[in-house]
Amino acid sequence: MAGCAITLFYLLLLSLAEQIGFTAAYCVATLMTVGLVYGYTRRILTSRRNAALVSGGLSILYGYLFALLHEQEYALLAGSIGLFLMLGLVMYLTRNIDWYQTTEQVVEKRPKQNKEGIE
Repeated sequence: MAGCAITLFYLLLLSLAEQIGFTAAYCVATLMTVGLVYGYTRRILTSRRNAALVSGGLSILYGYLFALLHEQEYALLAGSIGLFLMLGLVMYLTRNIDWYQTTEQVVEKRPKQNKEGIE
């Protein structure tokens, strides 16, 4: 559902840009999309902090894309540096994941539960 909201951002942006101009339309579409995603993730993740992290990341992404659209002369440079930094962040955040661990091994590591709670 959040992906659908993000996809509809572009339709909203195009339709608003015809009426109020690109910069204002981008701001309105961003606020509407981020607000919608925040509301949805707040309910799904059951945590304001996690929903704020998702919405904050989306806001940073839309801000970055807006800057890329306005700096046509430096778009390639800024885009490649941005992608390099994002890849580095993903690599850093996933450095401790055991990619070869099977689902059965993950389930075995969980604490066993009985009717009264955790053993």
